[in-house]
Amino acid sequence: MQIYVRARKDKALLDYVNEKVYNSSLTIKTFCGKRKEELIEEIKHLKNNPKDFTIVLLGNEDRKWIDEDISDAVTKLYFVSKKKVRNTKPKAIVKEIEMAKSRFILDIVLVEDYYRLGKMSNFLRELIPGSDIYLIYYSNYKEVLSNFIEINNYPLVWHVRDIDYIYSADKLIGKIFRPLDGLLKFVKLGNEIININLDRTIKHNLDYIKRKERMTVEKIRFLMNKIEFDRVIVPWSGGKDSTLLVTLLKKHKIEFTPIYVDTGLEFDESKKYIDKIAKRLGIKYETVYAEIDKALRSNSYDLLLGRKCTLLKISNLYKKIEEIAENPLIINGDRISESESRSFRPELRKDTFWVLSPIKYWSYLDEQLYFITNNIPVNPLYELGFYRVGCWVCPFIDVFEKFLLKETKYADKFL
Repeated sequence: MQIYVRARKDKALLDYVNEKVYNSSLTIKTFCGKRKEELIEEIKHLKNNPKDFTIVLLGNEDRKWIDEDISDAVTKLYFVSKKKVRNTKPKAIVKEIEMAKSRFILDIVLVEDYYRLGKMSNFLRELIPGSDIYLIYYSNYKEVLSNFIEINNYPLVWHVRDIDYIYSADKLIGKIFRPLDGLLKFVKLGNEIININLDRTIKHNLDYIKRKERMTVEKIRFLMNKIEFDRVIVPWSGGKDSTLLVTLLKKHKIEFTPIYVDTGLEFDESKKYIDKIAKRLGIKYETVYAEIDKALRSNSYDLLLGRKCTLLKISNLYKKIEEIAENPLIINGDRISESESRSFRPELRKDTFWVLSPIKYWSYLDEQLYFITNNIPVNPLYELGFYRVGCWVCPFIDVFEKFLLKETKYADKFL
């Protein structure tokens, strides 16, 4: 991620928060004090020649001569509330940066009967870091939802923490309150049915998706050219994020080794899905048994509530990696829309191994459009209505997902 500001004094503030808050993981640059027409030309040049996912962060005083529509799939223009960037307090500028980042996820407009991505939304109420958007085009999910809310053919979901806002085109028609514990609640807010043309939505976002895809692949290749790795590893759970990475790498002929960590508590659907996609893409994957099912029988749910299960999963994954590589690159599917905390995690970091997170600025809707255009089915759990997939005992399965499982073979685990 790189951030451009107008002048050196603005950069001084950004350099400070980059070091204190972002562990110096951002690249901060300036337009050397340029204003008006010169500034506009610099921004247009930057947009046409992107080197990374980029935020152009300007003061509110610059708004009068710059069109916000200059934003696209990999470049976002954002105006802070203060007259100048340098006038913003450090804590406030961090909030502004996070809101600017969220535009990579939440930029969506309704045009006639289709959605167009990449421009400031004309119907979502605000920019909320850590939120996500996606379409419900799965028949099972639509059938469940239609029992509580009157929906159109392709409802849009704005997923904000434990609330799903349901839209018919640009009209808010309902909410789902889905906490981890507590009461599941469906609220009907309207009955204005405006259908969406999915074919036109796909057609008008082809270039947008290609630009995100190209930037993502370029980031991976740049790092691989800079550092000599003996193997590229993708931890593959069968979820949407890791499956996007597997598909991207295979499509662009980047050699990699997928590793599936079997906890002994995975949904059968995820195991079968991985086999299906591996066969379709013509790839082989490694499997590691993490024995979390055995540990759970010994330590009960303390293992889950303390997130020790995650540590066990990672430690077994890393043991396997140490067996097959000396200097590997791990590519994972972290995205900023999964949680606010993940937005502060660097795209590239070094712990035991180098870890790269190249799809941080993809939304769930971006992923859906990529899967559709590349003929890749999704995990059946998403078709059921899940937002994320993991182990069936995971304490982060929320009340809506437990509700969805009631008619399945896992029902007795949650009742």
